[in-house]
Amino acid sequence: MTTPTHPLAMQHVAKAYRSGDTVVQALDDVSLTVAPGEFIAVTGPSGSGKSTLLHCASGLDTCDSGSILLGGTDITRLSDRKLTLLRRSATGFIFQAYNLMKTKTARENIVYPPRLQKRRPDKDWLAQVVRTLGIEDLLDRYPNQLSGGQQQRVAVARSMMARPQILFADEPTGALDSASSDQLLDLFRWCTRQLGVTVLMVTHDRAAAARADRVIEMMDGRVRRELRPETAGAVAR
Repeated sequence: MTTPTHPLAMQHVAKAYRSGDTVVQALDDVSLTVAPGEFIAVTGPSGSGKSTLLHCASGLDTCDSGSILLGGTDITRLSDRKLTLLRRSATGFIFQAYNLMKTKTARENIVYPPRLQKRRPDKDWLAQVVRTLGIEDLLDRYPNQLSGGQQQRVAVARSMMARPQILFADEPTGALDSASSDQLLDLFRWCTRQLGVTVLMVTHDRAAAARADRVIEMMDGRVRRELRPETAGAVAR
C-alpha cells in the first residue's frame, strides 16, 4: 500500500475528452509512483497523454476515475479550495508559456506565490534560488525586457519559492538554447540531490530526457514502457 512518503502516487487513472461525437481517451488506466528526490522525464509522441498526465497529477485538471495522491492526500476527493491550498504549499509548476505577469517585475513575479498566501518571502531562499539561476541582475526588469530563456528562469524561480515537494515541468526546455537548457537541467538535478524535491518533466527533448533518473514513455494514453536514461535519447520524440 502506498505510504504518505511518496510525493506522487497515481493508481488506475483514466481521463477522456469529448470532441463532438468523438471520445478521446487521454489517459487509460495509468499507474505511476515516484519517490522523493527522483527526476522523472515523461516522453512520447504528440497526443500520447503525457501532458494530460502532468495536468491531472498536479491537480490542474481532474481525472474521471482512479486515485492521485500528492504527499499522501488523495486530490480526487478534495474540494476546490483545499486542492488549491495543497497545490500552493506542496507543488510547483513550470508552464511552457512561462505565464509571467506582464505588469510586474521579475522579482515581483518570483515572490508572488508567498505573497498570495500572505506570507513574507524568505529572503535567504530567494537569494539562493536567483543566484543558482543566474538572474540576480534581471530582478528589476519586466517580462517584455527579458529573452525567452530569461523568462523561463524567472518562471522556475517563482515555482521554487514555496520549496515544493514536487516540481511539475511542461516542456521546460522547449524555448531555450542549449546553454540555457543545460543550466535548467542542472537546477533540476540540484533540486533533487540537495533539496529532495521530486521533478516530473514532460519533454520532447532527447537530451533533456537522458538527464533524468527514470524515463516513462507514453503511447495512446498508457504507460508504454520505462526506459533507461542513457537510451532515452534514441527514442524520445
